Amino acid sequence: MNNTMQNYNIYYILSNIYFIFIIEPLGEWCIHNCLHIINNKIHNNHHINYSKHIVSPELWPLLFTILTFYYNYIYLSLGFLKYWLFHTIIHFKPELLPELATHHLLHHKKQKYNYCVSAIWPDKLFNTYRNNC
Repeated sequence: MNNTMQNYNIYYILSNIYFIFIIEPLGEWCIHNCLHIINNKIHNNHHINYSKHIVSPELWPLLFTILTFYYNYIYLSLGFLKYWLFHTIIHFKPELLPELATHHLLHHKKQKYNYCVSAIWPDKLFNTYRNNC
């Protein structure tokens, strides 16, 4: 493999890591925060159902995953899929991601904190992090 191809592979890998661990959590935090600011009815229903111990997997992220993949927005597709996986695991198998589960489930108690589902650092960055409520 020539040097140009090796550099391309390194940049490709680094850009993927950058997206998954930096851009996607920031987008997730922003979207979730906006859902609370605009008092989104669908999102509010998730909180209401959770308080009644009624939790079902969210389907909208899968729909957005398929749509964005179909239109070749691969990074967006991966972002929606990542969110869906983490959120589903947190609600149905929290022992697999105990720190993130605690973080997100505290959000259900105090909805103005802990907006990010797949990472904790965005909440620390935007001063919406709480480790106890």
